[in-house]
Amino acid sequence: MIENNWMVMKTDPQKEYEHLVRIMLNSEGVSASQMFGMPCLKTAKGKAFAGYFKGDVTLKLPQSVIQPWLGQPGARLFDPGMGRSMKEWLQLSADYADQWPELAAEALAFVNTKS
Repeated sequence: MIENNWMVMKTDPQKEYEHLVRIMLNSEGVSASQMFGMPCLKTAKGKAFAGYFKGDVTLKLPQSVIQPWLGQPGARLFDPGMGRSMKEWLQLSADYADQWPELAAEALAFVNTKS
């Protein structure tokens, strides 16, 4: 007997991102916008800190937060299609959608400290 070993998506990534946007818009100065042709969230100063790319969330985070994620399935450095990963951007699949809001709040704080 052959078993099917593929991952079944439990959530709708687009709806999960929309939920994240609703949560983050409650933070002071956060707005929904576009970056690299994709939906994103920006700070009051116009700096992107999160986005939605091909069913995943992208988050601008410090290396200390990114590094532990890189060994997990569905986690990688974000490459917006230029063939070069962005070292401060983590891309996470919807399998981790329950952690997106906490990480987005951390990304917002990180970007605000850099401004």
